[in-house]
Amino acid sequence: MKDKTTNYFLVLSLIKKHDAITRTYLAKLTGLSNTSIGKITNSLILDGWIIEKNGQDNSLGRKAKLLTVNPDGLYSLGVEIEKEYTQLAIISFDGRIIKSKKVINEFSPPDSIKHYLDWLSQIILCLMNEVQARIKEKIIAVGISVPGTVDATNGMVVDSSQLQWSNVKLKNVMEKKLNSEVYVENHVRSILIAEKLYGGLKHEKNAVCLYIGSGLGTSVMINGEVARGSNNSFGEIGHMIIDPNGPLCECGRLGCLQTYLSLESIKKQYGKNIQKFLEDYYNGCKGANMLMTKIQQYLNIVISNILCMYNPNVVLLCGPLFYDFEIFKEFLHENAGEYVWEPLKTNFKLKDVENGRISAMLGASSLVIDEFFKSK
Repeated sequence: MKDKTTNYFLVLSLIKKHDAITRTYLAKLTGLSNTSIGKITNSLILDGWIIEKNGQDNSLGRKAKLLTVNPDGLYSLGVEIEKEYTQLAIISFDGRIIKSKKVINEFSPPDSIKHYLDWLSQIILCLMNEVQARIKEKIIAVGISVPGTVDATNGMVVDSSQLQWSNVKLKNVMEKKLNSEVYVENHVRSILIAEKLYGGLKHEKNAVCLYIGSGLGTSVMINGEVARGSNNSFGEIGHMIIDPNGPLCECGRLGCLQTYLSLESIKKQYGKNIQKFLEDYYNGCKGANMLMTKIQQYLNIVISNILCMYNPNVVLLCGPLFYDFEIFKEFLHENAGEYVWEPLKTNFKLKDVENGRISAMLGASSLVIDEFFKSK
């Protein structure tokens, strides 16, 4: 494929972005002649990347031919690493899950990096062997999402307080074990990439993904591009200091935002698990009510600050806090504007992640597709 032109991949990326598109509209978007578009699209069909289907009747009473990606054109394998479990899936070119697996970690990532990665490579290879040979041979790369700060360019986990990893050369290690190209990304950015390619952000240019689980973080898209910052820490608002004399964070500092607003912080503040906290709240317990008011206040403050810092059109709600406990998602959908600066109140909307708990895994796989187009 190295002999293909830039226009070849430009046309392919536009067909991918628009789901279904005519040759005439491709010519308009690219500025290429109808003849050039015809040659490129015919080549893409012959190479198995796209297919034709009938569209609606045009003004002449003929059905316009629509071009769309061939779902079997390529496949990618996505891996989501969490402290207690690992999720894997093989994904088609159009974002369908072909085969997936969720396993409890046999080796704890923090306890033994070597043993965990040996085990992980075997799990990945086993999943590849569970699909048809024609699919396996079209898996172009593996994408891995992890919590923490990731140097995506070099495939290194710079720091993950959840996994207790520091400067782990994940890309290099896994490429040797799998004999395949590997991409590595932060799990919240992975979700953003998945939503950009396949979900609710497909036609958005400026968006923020707010993730609240064991910790808190954001990923940010500006003018259609995922922002990273000078050392890949753009969006790490969970470690903004709220109170320098506040609770100890797992990062080693005091008073980080995620010590007030995360599943772990709720458990610590209430002294019981979140299910018991919500049960007590629904039963009218005074202590639970006071904590809920505090949590809701922090949720509103976070939304307000996100809008002031990043000025997005969309704020995407994701993470276990929103997946598993509807009350927090419902609260924000009803009250998110409470602390928002007046000029910004009508310029944003909240959205829920379309793929829920599998979004980070799908995002890891989407990372492969995203990098595939960037590298051409």
